[in-house]
Amino acid sequence: MKHNAHIHMKNWITELRGYGIHKGPGGQALEEMDYYDIRSMVVKAQMQRNLEVKSSPWFP
Repeated sequence: MKHNAHIHMKNWITELRGYGIHKGPGGQALEEMDYYDIRSMVVKAQMQRNLEVKSSPWFP
């Protein structure tokens, strides 16, 4: 794995943990997951958070 990919994965895992996600969909450790699986989990979590904010009654 390239060095940049490793840095991205490390940052994405930290971001997922910040969202309260500590395991993959199959229960596997985030560190053991594939680069693309981690990336898709981050995108899904970001989209979900974005939709939750927009569906909030306080969103202008």
